[in-house]
Amino acid sequence: MHRYGSWTNRVTHTATRPEVAFHGRLFASDRSAVPNIEQARQVEAVALVEQAWWARGPQGVTDLDGEFAAVVATEREWVGVVDPLGRGALYYSWQAGTLYWAFELKELVQLLPSVTRNEDTLYRFLVEDLFMQPVSPHGETVYREIHQVQPGTFVRVHEGELTVTRYWSWETAVYADLTYAEAVSEFDRLFTRAVQKRIAGHDQVGLLLSGGLDSNAVALVATDLLGPERISAVSFLYPTVPELDESTRIAHIASHLRLRWQAVEADRNNLFADWLTQYPQLPCVTSTGSVSAHREAAATMQATGATLMLTGGGSDSAFSVPTYAPVRLLRDKRWQQWWRWWGEVRRYRERPRGFLWRDVLRPAYFQPEQSYAMTELADVERPDWLVPRNAHQASLGVDWEPLLTERRFLPEREALPDLDVLYGTAGLAVSHPFLDRDLVLFVNNIAPWYKRGADVAGGPLTPKRLLRTWLQGKLPADLVERHAQKVSSAAWLRNHLHAARHLLRTELPDNARLFQTGLVERQALDRELDRLLQGAYRSQRTLSTYTRAIMLEGWLRTTDGEGGDTT
Repeated sequence: MHRYGSWTNRVTHTATRPEVAFHGRLFASDRSAVPNIEQARQVEAVALVEQAWWARGPQGVTDLDGEFAAVVATEREWVGVVDPLGRGALYYSWQAGTLYWAFELKELVQLLPSVTRNEDTLYRFLVEDLFMQPVSPHGETVYREIHQVQPGTFVRVHEGELTVTRYWSWETAVYADLTYAEAVSEFDRLFTRAVQKRIAGHDQVGLLLSGGLDSNAVALVATDLLGPERISAVSFLYPTVPELDESTRIAHIASHLRLRWQAVEADRNNLFADWLTQYPQLPCVTSTGSVSAHREAAATMQATGATLMLTGGGSDSAFSVPTYAPVRLLRDKRWQQWWRWWGEVRRYRERPRGFLWRDVLRPAYFQPEQSYAMTELADVERPDWLVPRNAHQASLGVDWEPLLTERRFLPEREALPDLDVLYGTAGLAVSHPFLDRDLVLFVNNIAPWYKRGADVAGGPLTPKRLLRTWLQGKLPADLVERHAQKVSSAAWLRNHLHAARHLLRTELPDNARLFQTGLVERQALDRELDRLLQGAYRSQRTLSTYTRAIMLEGWLRTTDGEGGDTT
C-alpha cells in the first residue's frame, strides 16, 4: 500500500477507478456513508474509502469515523483528507503543477529535490510555552516547501488549483438543552462507545495506567467490555522523584479491576540525553517520560500479545474551560466581547444559582488575585538566549484573543499526534478514547459549569466535574476524589536537568545544530543553564522553554542529511 507519491493532472478526463492510499483506522459511525463496521483493517479501509468516494466524493470520505489520513487520486483531481482531530497525519508539497505527498514527514522530505527549514516554525516551537503560540498555524511545518493537512480539513487539487476546505465544525446547539443528569448519561453512552470502537478487533489490549481520573476511566470501561484477562496495564514510575510516586494508587485501581500490571521506570534514562539522541520526525513535547521509557512500555505490552495501546490522553484538552476569560474581559472593559460571551452562556438550559455574581462579577472587581494565570502570562519576558531573526519573530507575544474569546476545542494545538511516534514499535496502534470525534463534540458544547463547577451552590469548583460524577459509585471514592500528581512538574524536569548538567555542557559545542540556526545564542544559553541549576527561574515556563531548545537540537540532529538538500 502506498505511503507516499506524486500526482500530476492528466489531459484525459475519464472516470477511471481512483487510486486510494490510507493510513490509520476506521470505526463504525451512525452517520457514515459506508456499511457499519467495528474496525477496518488497512486493505478493507481502502475499499471503504473508495466506496465512500463514489457515493459522495470528498464529502463521503469526510463522513468516515476514525483516526486516519487518506488520499484519493483520479486523472482529474487529487484529494487529501485528515480526520477532525488530526489523529492521522498527511503532508504535501505543491510545486510546478505536481503534488507530492506522504503520511510521514521524513518520507516527503526524501521525495523532494530540496527543502528549506522554516525558521519561523522553529522559533514558535521554542516560545510556545512562553507565549501560548501554536507551533504550526495554517498547516505550516518545519520546512517551507511542505504543508500539513489540518484537522477536519481536506486539500483538493483540481484543474491546476489547490484549495483547502474545512469540513468539520466543533460547534453545535444539540447539547444546549441538556440537564446535568442528562449530560452525565450522554457522556456514559459516548465514552463507552469511544472505547468500544477502539478495542474492536483486538484480542489483547495494552493500557497506559497512571492512576489518574482519565486512565482510570478508560481502564474501567475497557475491563467491562473485554474482561481483565485481555488487558495488559503498564505504568510509569518515578523513583528519583518521591512526590510523583503513584504506585499505591495504581496498585489500588489494578487490584479493584483485577488487572495485571507492570511498571516501567520512567526516569531510568535521562530525559535530556534521550532528547539529544532519540528524537521523532517532528519537534514535539513530552514530559511524562523519556523516549526510551515510552518505547519500553510499548514493548512490554507487545510481549503480552497486545496489538493496541489505550491511554487517557486528551482529557485535559477536551475538558478545559478558561474560566478566567469573562473576568478578564470585564477588567479590560471589553464590553462587546463580554456581552457576546454572556449571550452564549444564556443559551444553556441549567445555570447554577448565583453563577454570574459568584464566578464572574465578584472575581472581576473584588478578587484580583483570582486571575493568577492571566497575571503570569502578562509578566512573561523573552529569555536573553532567544534571538529573533526577523520582525515577525520579534513581535510574537501572548496570543490573548484565543485565551479570552475561544472557549472551543482547538485540535491544531493538540500535540498527541506527534507523541504517537515516540512509541516507535511496529504493529502497536496507539489510541486515545477521550479524543473521539463524537465525544469531543459533546464535551465541547455542554455548559462550562458541567465540566468545571460546584456540586452544591457556593461550593468549591471541581475540575472535570462531569467525569467525576460519572465515576462515583463505579470506583472507590479515593480514586475519584483525590487528584493524581502531575508528572510534568518542575521537580521532575529539575531532577533530570541536574543529572544531565555535564552532558549538556559537553554535547552542545559551538557548532551544534541549534546554534547554527541563529535562533539561540550560545553564551546566553550557558548562563541560562547555570541559573536553572541554581534554581533561579521565575516559573516552570522558563524551565520548559530551555528544555525545548534541547529537544530542537535533538530533532535537528536526526534530520541532517534528509532529502536532496536540507538547509
